[in-house]
Amino acid sequence: MLYMQKKMKLDRDVLIHSIILLPLIWCFSGVFAFANGDKILNVLVPLVVIARLCFLGHKDILSNIKQNKFLWLLVANLLFAIVAFFTYGVSSSRFRILSLSVLYLSILPPSYLKGISFRNLVWLLSASLVLFLILQHLDSNLFNRGQWSINPIRIGIISAFLVNANLYYAITEKEKTYKYIALGLAIFALFPLILSASRGPWLAFGAGALMLFARTLNTKVLSFRVILGSALILLSVTVMLRQPIAHRIDATLYEVQQIQSDNMETSIGLRLQMWKAGIEIIKSHWLLGVGDTGQQEIKEQMANENFISHEAARYAHLHNQWMDDLANYGVFGLVAILLLILYPLYSSKGAETKTLVWILISVYLTVSLTDVPLERAHPLAFYLFSMYMLLRKSESIEAKTIKEKGVSSNEVYSN
Repeated sequence: MLYMQKKMKLDRDVLIHSIILLPLIWCFSGVFAFANGDKILNVLVPLVVIARLCFLGHKDILSNIKQNKFLWLLVANLLFAIVAFFTYGVSSSRFRILSLSVLYLSILPPSYLKGISFRNLVWLLSASLVLFLILQHLDSNLFNRGQWSINPIRIGIISAFLVNANLYYAITEKEKTYKYIALGLAIFALFPLILSASRGPWLAFGAGALMLFARTLNTKVLSFRVILGSALILLSVTVMLRQPIAHRIDATLYEVQQIQSDNMETSIGLRLQMWKAGIEIIKSHWLLGVGDTGQQEIKEQMANENFISHEAARYAHLHNQWMDDLANYGVFGLVAILLLILYPLYSSKGAETKTLVWILISVYLTVSLTDVPLERAHPLAFYLFSMYMLLRKSESIEAKTIKEKGVSSNEVYSN
């Protein structure tokens, strides 16, 4: 009888644990790679919050918030978004993801993350993107990125990070089996990156790779064989997918020629027009910005005055994260979102955590030059959940180090 009671309690605990981790698993399951996949969070997070309060209560939620400085920054960004929402407008995607992230990460017990390996989450997502490509192939859309179930830039951003993260594990893992798994998944993650034909994520992958080798250059694990092997893998996949790569290069050269002929209605030309409009908006509204809706109205007015084309005016953002934030939300909004980048750079501890944090930031900073990854639901949710996981691991490393020196965990959190 006692055995049955213990087993029932264990089964109940496992069930509760699994339910509460559902939003986190969702982020790394690849479900977000499908049309409206991010909308699942709208239902999932409230249900998980209710389950958490019913089964575990609310006593440790406040202490969790107090101890988590990254969560403070999310709350600050959410409060700013609420003010913007009721005044001059804010991106609905950013507002929704910030709200859901604050709600979920506030109630997520830190102890639930102890048994979760970020490496395994990276592997899960890498394998999921293979399934995504198979489904695109079955729909005869594999080489037609315009017909993918989601904007290919979103897939490219995630893939750019996954390739570098898997290469990191291929370099640093001690078990040969794990090295081979990481290497294989790095190869698989290259396919959606290249097939996305998105130049921003391609450059972001390069920036992440440079950061990876800069971070591992002085370690014993990085050898000539590792560098040569990685280069051969990249070269092999590039040769296999040389047709879409060559097509994108030709398209880029054509766009440059069109700009030189004063045709600004190409992808690059439209971006240049949007940046020109952004500079004018920032000049006059640099302190508070004009809001999400205000930017659109001003761009339409600029188009009517032939300052930019109507095609450039129809885009909802400026295709540059920092220019867009400054134009929409002014200096205060820009600082709020920049803190989500700067704080992890400063606070990450431990070789693995710091390397992956810096790779993630390198990828997002590079993409931010030509897109708005922190404005769109999929890449924003991935960034926030990934960074939260990495920083929690970083805090565990710091707490363990200080404990070994004879300092209590309470003093760790009070600093």
